[in-house]
Amino acid sequence: MAAKDLKQDLDEIHKDWTHLFESKADLKNPKFLGKIAHDIVNLNQDAVEALHDEKLKEKAELVHFLLTTPWGAPFIGEATLLDAAKSYKEGESDSALLHLMTGFMQHGSEQHTALFNFFDEISQDIA
Repeated sequence: MAAKDLKQDLDEIHKDWTHLFESKADLKNPKFLGKIAHDIVNLNQDAVEALHDEKLKEKAELVHFLLTTPWGAPFIGEATLLDAAKSYKEGESDSALLHLMTGFMQHGSEQHTALFNFFDEISQDIA
């Protein structure tokens, strides 16, 4: 069950990321940004739960680390992705989550953003 939940969350993050690159206007849509925030929080919760599964422990630790570590390259993030997601309030025009997602978009591409590549690799490794 933990593997299924973790994979499903990683797949949702992948869908969000892909959708974001297809339509850059979505970042200005508070409902879409709220969905991203919700998906990040869910991913972290399931990663923490998966820490108790020996087969998933290493992958879950990496997901949790990626969500709870401030970004320093290719841009400086002032908040962790998890903190930004937890603090997001729908309709907030200047949120930490908006800044982080904008930074990822400006300094990466759909195929070349390390964070989302890590998430995709982890998802593929989960049976």
